[in-house]
Amino acid sequence: FTFTPPSFHDITTVCDALHERLPGASPETLAQLCMVTDEIMNNCISYAFEEIAEPCLQIALEQTEKTVRLTFADNGKPYNPLDLNQEAHLEKDILTRDAGGMGIHIIKNFADQVSYAHQNGMNHLTLVKHLD
Repeated sequence: FTFTPPSFHDITTVCDALHERLPGASPETLAQLCMVTDEIMNNCISYAFEEIAEPCLQIALEQTEKTVRLTFADNGKPYNPLDLNQEAHLEKDILTRDAGGMGIHIIKNFADQVSYAHQNGMNHLTLVKHLD
């Protein structure tokens, strides 16, 4: 998928495609993939493209018999969400804990592998999920 510029509506497009292209995946796996897709795309659309003249978000889906690999590539400002020192602080009350950290917590817990690279002016966030 290539979205130029990306919009929040595109999240639904990608999640619908996941359901169509992964018919053998369990409902739980599909829900987790859609949740991380929503989180990543929302953050990218909301924060990555400030002062970017032609924002672009590309999403690649690769499937093997046992895994799904999703790669999100954007031309936004360089940003590695895996380098955050911010934790979700789940032990604290939701009303009193600091904002932030929950999205990356969800991604790390729902994906079996997560990696980041900045190459050729693009952020690449890749996650791998084992199919059940």
